[in-house]
Parts: sequence; structure tokens; C-alpha cells
Amino acid sequence: MSYLSFVFTGSNACYGGDFIQRMQNCLDNLYGLLEQHGFDADVTVVEWNPPKDRPRIADALDWNSKWIQTKIITVPGEVHNSLPNPHGEKFFEYVAKNVGIRRASGEFILSTNPDNIYSPELIQRLSKLDKDCFYRVNRYDVRDGKVTAANFNTGTRYPDGSSTESELTNPDPDGLHFNASGDFILMHRDAWAAIKGHPEVPYSLTVDGQTVYLAAQEGLKQVILPEPMFHQDHSRTDKWCPPWDDNSPWGEKNAIDWGLSELSFETRYL
Repeated sequence: MSYLSFVFTGSNACYGGDFIQRMQNCLDNLYGLLEQHGFDADVTVVEWNPPKDRPRIADALDWNSKWIQTKIITVPGEVHNSLPNPHGEKFFEYVAKNVGIRRASGEFILSTNPDNIYSPELIQRLSKLDKDCFYRVNRYDVRDGKVTAANFNTGTRYPDGSSTESELTNPDPDGLHFNASGDFILMHRDAWAAIKGHPEVPYSLTVDGQTVYLAAQEGLKQVILPEPMFHQDHSRTDKWCPPWDDNSPWGEKNAIDWGLSELSFETRYL
């Protein structure tokens, strides 16, 4: 068992226009920092519903920077097509993340995204974690070398000085950090088991906020790490979103078979 598992999800479906390049940047950055700090970690990638007309992730990426155990779990299109999908989702992000969380080997597990760039200070900070806490960070969106937005627990701030903070009726700096939470939710493997992973619902938006709520309801202490994490900004497609209010959060636990635990998937170790 490693100390920390990084769980990523994706497919070579060109999400955001340059998904493979962003993922390559992410992994090269991560492997380099983990090696620099001698970090006891591993990587789990869940390839969800891979397109049949494009190379698989294992073949599309350059793995020369890899030096720790890395595995790719493939969830085929047949599984995607078997799930309820009233809103036409092409990628069930949080079911995919649960597949990885359920099969990750680390004592602590980070549910994160494959287009993030971690700062050296953040990686160093992750060497000392508490099993009674769940961890969040502030995400900085970057494009062409410039910060386009900073996502804090009290709202999003932009370089021109504008923000979304005025939209919140209770901008409490000690409140739950829902903003951009899907990019970084870290807790002990027992805590993930206690909340039964991310809610498995037939949509993607707000599921990260529901996860934060469930962690807090479980009695875990929220820790907002001060070290920065950067997100490679990209284009987005419209998705169905249920009503969500940071001041009235909600979320329901999954059944015991969360993470498609009853199924076996092709797993490739690199």
C-alpha cells in the first residue's frame, strides 16, 4: 500500500479541445514533483467509455516521466450505455472517479482531474495528512501563462477585479469549500468508504459539492490547504445542472456497491 493514490479519469475523446496534451502536462508535472520529493504515491487512471476510433490513453501519452506504479482501468462503452442517462451525459465523471477510488491502493486517496498542475509546495504539504480530515485547495485557472480566475471557498475572483462573491448570501471564509471542488478532494480511504464515494447520479455538475457536504456530515474536518494548484483552462460544453445553493447543500450516499464494485475491468499496469 502506498501513502497516497492520485485518481484521474478521462478518455481520448478530445474534451476541451486538447485533452491529451493537458493530461500529458499534468502527469509530467506530477511525476517530476513526486520524484523530487521521494513521495510514496501511485497513480490510477480510469479510462471511461474510450472512443473506438482513437488511440487508448496508454498509447496516446508519453510515459517516459513515469517512475511510480501507474495503472489504467478501462470501463467500456457497454457499461456507460447501461447506466440511466436522462440528460445525455457522454462521460459519467464521478462514477468513473469512484471506480478508481474503490480500486486505489493508497492509504489516502486524492480524487482529482488530469489537467491540473500541482505546485512543489502543495506536493510537499501532502506528506503529512490526518485521517480525520478532508482536504481542499484553491484552484487557479490559467491560460497562455496567465491566471484567468481564482476559485476560493467564498467565490471566484477574476484579474479585472470582478468576482462572484456578491452572489453568495453568506460568504463565510470558514464555510465549506464547494468552489471547483471536483478538482481536489482528498481524504483517507476509510473516509471514502464511510461516505461511499461521490454520489452516483445521472449528471456531473454539483456532484463535487455534494461530496464535500457528505464528508462534512460524516464529521470529517475540512482543511483548506494554502498551497496553490493550477488548472489548465479549456473550452466547455453545456451540461444539465440541478439547483444548487452553497448555503443549503445536500447529497445522498450511494448503495454499498458504489464504484461498480461488482464488476471487473481490464487493468493495465504501465
